[in-house]
Amino acid sequence: MNDRIPLVKSTGFIDRLVNGLVLSLIQSGQLLLKTVLGIVLIATLLVAATWHNLRDSHKYHVQRGVDAAVNQARLLSYELNTELRLVDNALATIGHEFRQTGSTAQTFEAAVNNQGGLLPFSKAVRVADASGMVRLGLLPGEQPFSIADRAYFAEVRQSDKMVISEPLISHSFKEWSVVLSRKLVGPDGTFQGAVFVVLDVAHFRRLFEKLTPGKDSATSLRSGEGRLVARYSAMEPTSTAGVGGTVTSTALKETLSRNPEHGWYITPTALDGIERITAYQRLSTPYPLTVYAGISTASYLQPWRNEAMLAWSLTVLCLVLVTLGAGSLFIHQQRELIAKLKNAQLLKEQNFFVENDLIGMIKVRDRKILWANKAMARMLGMHVSDLNQQSKRCIYPDDETYERLGRMSSEALSHDKHFRSEVLLQKSNGQTFWVDANAAQITDTDSVWIFVDVDAHKKRQEESDHQASHDALTGLANRRLVIAQMERFIALADRQQSSVAVCFIDLDGFKAVNDTYGHDAGDVVLQTVAKRLKSTVRDHDCVARLGGDEFVVVLTGRNDHASVVHTMQRCLEAVLVPIVVEDVHTATVGCSIGIAYYEGDGESCDSLIERADEAMYEAKHAGKGRVIESSRRLLGESSNKDSTVAI
Repeated sequence: MNDRIPLVKSTGFIDRLVNGLVLSLIQSGQLLLKTVLGIVLIATLLVAATWHNLRDSHKYHVQRGVDAAVNQARLLSYELNTELRLVDNALATIGHEFRQTGSTAQTFEAAVNNQGGLLPFSKAVRVADASGMVRLGLLPGEQPFSIADRAYFAEVRQSDKMVISEPLISHSFKEWSVVLSRKLVGPDGTFQGAVFVVLDVAHFRRLFEKLTPGKDSATSLRSGEGRLVARYSAMEPTSTAGVGGTVTSTALKETLSRNPEHGWYITPTALDGIERITAYQRLSTPYPLTVYAGISTASYLQPWRNEAMLAWSLTVLCLVLVTLGAGSLFIHQQRELIAKLKNAQLLKEQNFFVENDLIGMIKVRDRKILWANKAMARMLGMHVSDLNQQSKRCIYPDDETYERLGRMSSEALSHDKHFRSEVLLQKSNGQTFWVDANAAQITDTDSVWIFVDVDAHKKRQEESDHQASHDALTGLANRRLVIAQMERFIALADRQQSSVAVCFIDLDGFKAVNDTYGHDAGDVVLQTVAKRLKSTVRDHDCVARLGGDEFVVVLTGRNDHASVVHTMQRCLEAVLVPIVVEDVHTATVGCSIGIAYYEGDGESCDSLIERADEAMYEAKHAGKGRVIESSRRLLGESSNKDSTVAI
């Protein structure tokens, strides 16, 4: 009998190679080693083919980017050439009119204005005399000024063509601009001045913005000396960084040295570090400007990167499939051993999970514990045997918790087969602790419960909540908590048609204690005053420290204002009792108190505190150590009244 395994016929080179490798591996008896060697060979061929194809594709995409950048540069150079010719013609027309009529003729000024109207993109069209003094084309209210110090004015004297300046800061507009000028010649051929047009850098940015694709592409314009005239990038649309400078990349310098008219290069841009495919095109001969169009490789080559990602993914997928297919021959011979090892490992993992020391587990049927692990027994301070076959009631602190959790879990498990909640459990010694309980329905009658001890986290959370709402020094409520208490008191007062008294207390003489005995003594005084205020009022009243030596007492359930005043007078007396500081010294402080009443008129908590604060300041100004009540101000009446004499 022929023992060879029949192979499926494949027309592809890779399939034939795999079939031949598999047959030779089976025949050689060294299946594992030759399978690995075959996979390595296939991987090498696939990687080499993928790399070769992607390299050719990358060249194609780069060339497309170059073509796009070159076309963009040519289009921009055409646009700029058109604008510059328009300016050149306008300046030449003005120069001709000057030669015919002179600078004083109205027809010359009209010609300047008319030609300026043909250049709506320019900032100004101006005329300077032979000394460089600009007198025509000034802005309203602008004084004549001189351009004799400008390099372009000296250059235009010697040139019969339009002169384009290097980027400069305009005298009038105080911003980066380029000046295009022509000399004015009198009838006798002598130099009589210059007419010039001011183009701001923002004009070029607006032009570039229309023709610059992509958020990280960039377009720029440089002068004949290589100075940056204007630059636009969607990432920095209004930036003038680098304008007037000659900072360029090494690649640009090398490319320009080979061909100053046009060309392209790929390199990170010197100004922002973004790699771009940049093409440049010099404007027509009369105009010494060069436009640069840069397309970001990160954006433009993204399709190639996607293609590369797909190609490499397919390559990896093919390698995985080849590996799985070839490896299955070896795995087939080892199936029984692998199955036994997996079963043993699974059993070990299950045993480790069930018998862990941290997570408690029980299996429940009809609210009776069928099984519990050691971690559950340890949490409860019991033995596993004490839990088995017991009602779940034994783990809860009371019947109410037992019944409530029963209802909640039954509804959740019947609905979506899962239940989770933070639950209070009880140990065998009666001590309670918090757990995070998770339950899952595994059969129609049975559920598995997992308990994680979160008692420490719960206590830290409660402590954090307490710190967020209480003063750290005195333990009293802080402003956040007293506002919440006031809102609760006011809601209760609205229902019961009663009043709420807000009492603002500020210590008198506290600064002297700090200055004399130090801040530690001041802290002792604040803590003592807090205790005295707390003991003077009822338990359900609220005492708070707002900060420094300012306290607020909120009294509720007292419709009699005299009772409130009497309570505050007792607070005055309690505060006045001398306080022992530093074991040998005593300090005495007093206080001034302002009271504001909530009378069921919807007044806000902040307003009540503010009115009580104002009344307290009146008590301070009236001599301190007294109580003053505040009431809503009526027409022609005082808002506050003194309710006690100084103590």
